[in-house]
Amino acid sequence: MKLKNWSVKKYFSLSSIVILSSLVLCVVFMFSPLQFYFKNQLELNNLKNQLTQVQMQKDQLQTELDRWNDKNYVIAKARERLGFVFPGELAVSVIEYKPASKSNQASKSNQLVNTDAWYKQVGESFILTQSLP
Repeated sequence: MKLKNWSVKKYFSLSSIVILSSLVLCVVFMFSPLQFYFKNQLELNNLKNQLTQVQMQKDQLQTELDRWNDKNYVIAKARERLGFVFPGELAVSVIEYKPASKSNQASKSNQLVNTDAWYKQVGESFILTQSLP
């Protein structure tokens, strides 16, 4: 009877070793594909986030492009940025008055300020350069 118990214990221990080793081999062989899968999923999520950001940027740029295709928007920007006026209109610039301190008044009194529109300044610069010897 002792022999039977010994053989059963030996068989059980051998079978458990075989099962355990096969489980370990399965885990080892599955580790690399699983790691590759999770790495690809992470990269896919990052690319989806980048795609969303690029699509939002594209939509913003398309909206801006559509605005520039509107004639009224172009006219408003030309008036605002370049100081353009229609014939018969008068360009007016509003300058906020701030009392200056005495030290600022002395330095500002020595400076010449040209308040003409930019296109008049450009025209005057051509006239000045042509009249030079």
